[in-house]
Amino acid sequence: MKSRGDVEFADLIVLVEVEEIPKVTVSLIYKYNEIKKAVREVFSEFAPTNIFYVGCGSSYYAALKSLDPLITNPLSIKTLALPGSEMLFLLDNSEFRQSAKHDSLLVLFSRSGETAEIMLIIDKAKKLSLRTIGFTCVEDSYLAKNADYIVVLRDCFEKSYYMTKSFVALTLMGIMNSLAILEMLGLQRNMRIENELRELIKLVEDVNRSKSRIRELAEATINKEFFIILAPRDLYPIALEASLKFTEISYTYSNAIHALEFRHGPIALLEKQHKVQLIILSSTHNTSFPYISKLISELKERGFHTLHLSDSNNADFKLNFKKTSHIIHVSFITPLYYMSIYRAITLGYNPDHPRHIEKIIKTI
Repeated sequence: MKSRGDVEFADLIVLVEVEEIPKVTVSLIYKYNEIKKAVREVFSEFAPTNIFYVGCGSSYYAALKSLDPLITNPLSIKTLALPGSEMLFLLDNSEFRQSAKHDSLLVLFSRSGETAEIMLIIDKAKKLSLRTIGFTCVEDSYLAKNADYIVVLRDCFEKSYYMTKSFVALTLMGIMNSLAILEMLGLQRNMRIENELRELIKLVEDVNRSKSRIRELAEATINKEFFIILAPRDLYPIALEASLKFTEISYTYSNAIHALEFRHGPIALLEKQHKVQLIILSSTHNTSFPYISKLISELKERGFHTLHLSDSNNADFKLNFKKTSHIIHVSFITPLYYMSIYRAITLGYNPDHPRHIEKIIKTI
């Protein structure tokens, strides 16, 4: 079947790569022991007082989501996720260089392992005697060769320009890194990582079987000019990643906002409600759910067009999980990847031939 722009769905590389997310996740099932070994070796050498999770673009959003287990289990260790550029600026700050030297751990995320900022961070970290753990998809990359500890997941580097299955891979490896830290510090026991990964695989396979429904949802929003994705804190990095994909794949202005923060200023878009599409992420297992449900009702009453992704029976697109976790949260991104692709095609764009973007940013 042909769509607008004479693009054949079956021929799209980026669509196939999203379909491969379950396969990539299977490859991660036995990665936890490798990640746990790296964490143990780092902590046997020194006791970090600062841990920074760092990436660029989608890799930054992976880093941000990866940090979540350390936020919900407060540590005496300071933790922060930063974009690569901001980490570079921090490493050049004289006060930071004096106070953080020798006691900071940098956890670096890069699909290619060759991103300009990440390469510079590695070099500066070595000069400051800072330890580094790297997560990448490329075994012979600069990051893989120069990080103190490295975890590589092969076969997740996309042929297309966009991070999709690699975002999922880096996010899950980062979450496992955080869980390994908690386990080593005695703050988590009897974790069900393998079971949760298998549950995630089933969820994404269900999404893959629902592509026709997602395509309908995408086509129903085709006349909207602005996309705003609302999410609670633990789903906010997913909202950021989805927002980026709507922007770079379908050239649609998109923004991600913490759900209830929409009332503090952005609600002014009521003036242009006919042009605005709100996508709302929620989980019935989250303490934020009653508040987000109320927000959705209020937004509908005021005339906004909403699209709700949740495990709730009232969702416009339902994810069928029985309980939630840091790992299960990652399931929210797959339907949003499909939506951005179908939107691009319906608008007449070919996602496999993007404009103005580069696969690897090699200069700064």
